Amino acid sequence: MRVTFSRVWGPLFLILGTACTVKTVDTTPDGGGATGGTGGTGGSAGASGSGGAGGTTSDAGSDGGASGSAGAAGSGGAAGSAGAAGSAGSAGAAGSAGAAGSAGADGGTDAGTGGAGGSIDGGTGGSAGAGGTGTTDGGSPDGASGDSCDGPETTPNDDRDHATPYALGVATRACLQSGTDIDFYQFTLPSTPVQGGYVKVQITDVGTTASVSTTVYAAFDNGEFINTQNATQGGSAFLYFAGKAGATFRLKVERYITVTAPTPYTLTATFTGVNDVNEPNDNNASATPITLGTAASGYFFGGYEASTAPNETTWEDRFKITLPEGQATFTLTVPPDIDGEIDLYNALGSQLDSESDPTPGSTVVLRHTFTADEAGVCYISVHPYIGHKLAGEGSTTPGFWSTPYTLTVTTP
Repeated sequence: MRVTFSRVWGPLFLILGTACTVKTVDTTPDGGGATGGTGGTGGSAGASGSGGAGGTTSDAGSDGGASGSAGAAGSGGAAGSAGAAGSAGSAGAAGSAGAAGSAGADGGTDAGTGGAGGSIDGGTGGSAGAGGTGTTDGGSPDGASGDSCDGPETTPNDDRDHATPYALGVATRACLQSGTDIDFYQFTLPSTPVQGGYVKVQITDVGTTASVSTTVYAAFDNGEFINTQNATQGGSAFLYFAGKAGATFRLKVERYITVTAPTPYTLTATFTGVNDVNEPNDNNASATPITLGTAASGYFFGGYEASTAPNETTWEDRFKITLPEGQATFTLTVPPDIDGEIDLYNALGSQLDSESDPTPGSTVVLRHTFTADEAGVCYISVHPYIGHKLAGEGSTTPGFWSTPYTLTVTTP
C-alpha cells in the first residue's frame, strides 16, 4: 500500500496565434520576454496567454516572434513560479502561446497572477495566463490518499520492513484489499517536549465488508504493546499510548474477523505533547529548585520507547530546597485518577522519610522534623505510588496526562 498526498494539476492549453501581413520596417530590437510572476502556494494554474500579434514591416513574410514559453511546474505544495518569457524569434509566423505551468499540491492560499509577456519585433507578446485560484485550508491535504480499492496495491506494505511512512495528524484513506492483506505504517514522535507525549489512533470510515484490528509496535525492539479491534463490520477502532520523545513506532491494520471484499478505511494518529517545564529532573543532579511556601507543579508521565514499560525512575520528579532545623510539611496534590508518594532525602542522598496514599486523587502529606544534622539542603522525590497507565483502548486518555500535580513545602 502507498500513502500519497493529493495534488491538483493545472490544465494544459495550447493557443495558436495567426500570422499577420507585414507592411513596414520596424527597427526596434528584440526585447526578450519579461519574467513571469511567482504563483502563490497551491491552486490550479491559470490559462495560457494568447500568441502575440505580428509586427508591421515592409518585408514580406516578416511576422511577429514566438510567444514566451510557460513557467515550470511547481513542486508539491507550492505552485511553480512562471518562467521568463522567451526572446522574440526570427521573422515568420507568430508563434503559439506557451502552456501555463502546472499548479502545486493543495494546501496553499490564493495563487498569484502570471507575469505579462515581453514585446517582440514590434508586436506585443501574448499575455501570461492568469494565476489559479488557491485553496484556503493552508495545511496538509484533506484526506491524504493511500491505496484505493480499485486495484492491487502499487507499493505493498504487508510487513514491518516495508512500512509506509506516516505523517502524524494526517487523515489517510487506504484499503484492505483482501482477508490476508496487512497494512503497516511507521512514524516518529517529535523530539520536543523532552517529556514526550501521547498518541491517539483511530481507524474510521471502515467499509461494511470488513471488521478491523490495529496493533502498535515499538521499533526499538519490534515488540507489540497495545492492540484493539472492533468485531462489527464497518465499525471504528480506537486506542492511545504514551510515547518517549523521538521514539519510533509501527502501526498494523488488518482484518479482525473477515474481509468479504476490498474494504476502505481512514487512519488518523494525532500527537499531543506533555510539556513539563521542570524536565529533565529525574535525579538529584537535575533537581528543580523550589521556594518555601510556593507551589511547584509537574506531570506524572512516562512513555514507551521499547515495548516494555519505561523504568520507574522515569516517573520521578525531584525538587531541591534548603530548610532550617524544626518541622516542615510537604503537601502533594494529585489528579483524580492517580495516586502519589513523597520521598525525602538529605544532601548525601540518604532517605530521611516517606509518605504515600494508594487512593487515587488523595492528597499526600508528609511532616518531618529536621534535626540540626539534617537541616540544610534536602531533596524531595514525588511519583505515583501504584498506578500509572501507559496505553489503552478507546479514545479517552488518562486525566493525569493533561492535569498537573502540585507540591508545596511549608514550615510553622
